[in-house]
Amino acid sequence: MKSIQLKISFVLLVLCFMGAGCEKEVEANFQEINFLKVKGLSLQDDTCFIAGGSKDLNLVINSQEDFEKYFECKNDYSPQIDFSQYTLLTGSRAVNCIYPTLALQQILVDDKNKAVQFKAQFEYDSGCYAALGVIYYHALIPKLKNSYTVSFDITINSNKN
Repeated sequence: MKSIQLKISFVLLVLCFMGAGCEKEVEANFQEINFLKVKGLSLQDDTCFIAGGSKDLNLVINSQEDFEKYFECKNDYSPQIDFSQYTLLTGSRAVNCIYPTLALQQILVDDKNKAVQFKAQFEYDSGCYAALGVIYYHALIPKLKNSYTVSFDITINSNKN
């Protein structure tokens, strides 16, 4: 009798492991969406810049309070962003060659998996001017719910001389 119970227990255990292994992953279905640029946020010496000299930083900003926490603006200027309608995705990267150009920028959204990808590619079309610097990037997108996760994929192609 114990032998039968042991065999049944073993079979049930194997079936449990098989069932757990067959769990279907939700397939990603990213769609590119349109985005806006905010005047005064793109360049280091622009009207507003990320505060504190942060070099490698990614931010998801959903309120004016957060904007003021992370950005410093010159001459009491502050862009008019309606944070009830929009989310600001922004960040910076340290570079050892200055003056790259933004070659490609995409915002991809997967509503089923509640995921957003910010993709940007910078290139040195006119060559590399060896100096330490910071590049900035941003996109203003329709308001994200808090349940969405955001990933940043920032590529800096410095192979051009």
